[in-house]
Amino acid sequence: TVKKVEQIEAKLESIDDAAQEEYDKIAVELTESINRSNNEMDIDLERLRRFLHANSAKIPEDTTYDQIVDEQALPFVERRKLEAKEIYVNSLKYLEESDEKMNETCKNIIEFLKSLATKYDKGKEELKATDFQFNVKLAQCADTNYDSIDDQEENLNKNIDQMKKAIHHVELNQKLNEC
Repeated sequence: TVKKVEQIEAKLESIDDAAQEEYDKIAVELTESINRSNNEMDIDLERLRRFLHANSAKIPEDTTYDQIVDEQALPFVERRKLEAKEIYVNSLKYLEESDEKMNETCKNIIEFLKSLATKYDKGKEELKATDFQFNVKLAQCADTNYDSIDDQEENLNKNIDQMKKAIHHVELNQKLNEC
């Protein structure tokens, strides 16, 4: 039984390793996605700058296109990057916590199963020992019983012989009296 639990433990470790690989892949994909998104935002921001320059948008005299972009678009882009980073960090924390909880749960189950299997195997061994002791005691009782029966048969045969002799003595005494 303990061997079966150890086999299950090996399978769970294999599954845990595979899950860890998947978590790692997800983390890499998420990182790449965040980086792509940040790069796309930077590219879009640069396109906006070029668009404003190319279309000669009317702006106040003391203001440049870059100032407009920096004041109005850049904070929005930076905020979105920060939000994406927070989502990324929270996602990784969630994945890590899930993995740890799953791992801990599996370990607890395996420890419980090992304990149960050990107790089960110990119980089986104790049952075998008890069964053996019972059979030994049963054989001893049978031997004692047979010895007792033999002794009783021997005593019975002696008593029968004595009774037969006593019967013969009684008849002999009667015959003697008759004579």
